[in-house]
Amino acid sequence: MMLNYKIIIHFLGLLLVCNGSFMLVASLVSLIYKDGVTFQLFLSGITVIVLGISAIIFTRSHKKIVF
Repeated sequence: MMLNYKIIIHFLGLLLVCNGSFMLVASLVSLIYKDGVTFQLFLSGITVIVLGISAIIFTRSHKKIVF
């Protein structure tokens, strides 16, 4: 049985974008409560979103076949 690695990477990219979005929400909450880690959360969220988008773009032409 062959694994479709492109669809796996595409799905992981979608998960990374979702995770990065939640990190941006956490940075907003951190900004409201002024706890001092706002910039670190924001930078991490942006990094994760960029990695996720690059994975999605890299696997745009994956085969959408499910066995």
